[in-house]
Amino acid sequence: MFKEKQILSKENDFDEAIVNKLRVIVRQYGVTVDYGGEITNHDDEYVKIQEKYFKKNTCEFLVR
Repeated sequence: MFKEKQILSKENDFDEAIVNKLRVIVRQYGVTVDYGGEITNHDDEYVKIQEKYFKKNTCEFLVR
């Protein structure tokens, strides 16, 4: 189970977040860029939250 403000980093973390419909915050270079929502999809490079795409290698994804 994930805790609030836990960073999603592994592929499995993103899969579990989708299944459990976790809401996430997206941070880039230490600044919150999106108060996010549920992750709807992800691949090796991007995470899709609703209709927005965020690069995994430049963003952090924190559980709300």
